Amino acid sequence: KLKILRSLILITTFSIVTFLISGLFIDKELANRFLHSIGGGFVMVLVIFFSIKDFNIKINRIQYLIISLLIVTFLGVINELTEYIFQLQFNLIFNNSIYDTWLDLGSNLLGSIIGISLTVKTS
Repeated sequence: KLKILRSLILITTFSIVTFLISGLFIDKELANRFLHSIGGGFVMVLVIFFSIKDFNIKINRIQYLIISLLIVTFLGVINELTEYIFQLQFNLIFNNSIYDTWLDLGSNLLGSIIGISLTVKTS
């Protein structure tokens, strides 16, 4: 239980710090890229990594890679669909171009690849 608490504290702290750092960017597009790559891709891989470690789940590196990429991609798509619904229903604007969804998903992928490459040796 202590391992799980430690993991939750690390993930929460990392998420908050990522959000705060993204607010420091003058360029909002760059802030969005940072938020999606680190907050979306990298932190989600940390959640997967700690879940596997804390619950003693036995998987090999290929399974870890595939599971991580699928989960990050799935959650990224859900996030983009949610943005789209909010834009339609509440007239909110979340992006400045038609390419924003693809840039967000690409940023999530980049962050997840960084996270996987840093954690795969210990998974």
